Parts: sequence; C-alpha cells; structure tokens
Amino acid sequence: MTVKQMIRRHTERRLPLWFTDPADGKIRFGIPHNFYADPMFEDMEFESRIPDEFFYVELMGVSSDPDSIAGVCTRKASEVFSTPELARRYQETTKQALVQEYKKELPDAEAIIRFCLSHVVAPAEQYTNDIARQAVLERGKELFGDHFPEEENKNGK
Repeated sequence: MTVKQMIRRHTERRLPLWFTDPADGKIRFGIPHNFYADPMFEDMEFESRIPDEFFYVELMGVSSDPDSIAGVCTRKASEVFSTPELARRYQETTKQALVQEYKKELPDAEAIIRFCLSHVVAPAEQYTNDIARQAVLERGKELFGDHFPEEENKNGK
C-alpha cells in the first residue's frame, strides 16, 4: 500500500495517523481531515506523477493523550504513519541520521565551540536542540574521552 493509499484509507475511515511533533519530540496522533498536493502541482494532469514528498495531510484532534483531543496541524504525507510504533521507528532513524550529520561538522574543539554558539545545546527545556546537544556530547566524548562529561548534574558541576 502506498503512502497516498494509506492516508486516503485512514481519511475515509476516520482512523488516526501518528507522527512526531518537532516541537517536543512526542509521538502524537490526529484524525486526517484533508489530503492535498503542494499547490505548485495544481496544473499537473496526473496525480500519480507527483512525488509523495509533495503531499500534505491536515490532522484534527492532535494529541499524545487519547483522552485529550484538541488542535489541528499539517504534516508531510511521508511523515505520518498508521501506528505509533512506525512513527517511533521513523523518529529514531531520522534522529540518528541528523546526529551523524551534525557530528560531521565537528572535526575538532574549535568547531565544537563555534557549533555551540549557533545552536542551543545547553539544557534550556523546550529551547534546547536535543539532536545538536546529543551530537556535541557524542563527538566530545570521541575527541576527549573521559575528560568530556556526558551530562552535567543539576548544579552545573
């Protein structure tokens, strides 16, 4: 079953679709309400020629708690899934790929310092770029071994 077929099926049957919320990394779900191609393809004669990454789905009742349903969002069709397990697997593989990309930018201590000045890697709750932080911690450990702390304690020591 293609992504488009899966989304149409879930839309017709009002079944939930699952995705990762980029704001907090939580797995959330919503009921698909609308499914459409990017407007730049509106003149295209055959929908089947439009790549999946240019389709979007509007989800209603977005939540991570089945007892609390509120909100609306739009996600790329390629980033919604029929089960929370598939969404979690996608989240992990995407996260690891991004960590590896960031680590390529960190060949030495100077690069780590410059990176930290342009990314929020300090523990700052919702403002922390957790993926960038993980990349700095992993690369620091690779470069400096045990002299580089894995995590600071709550007092910053």
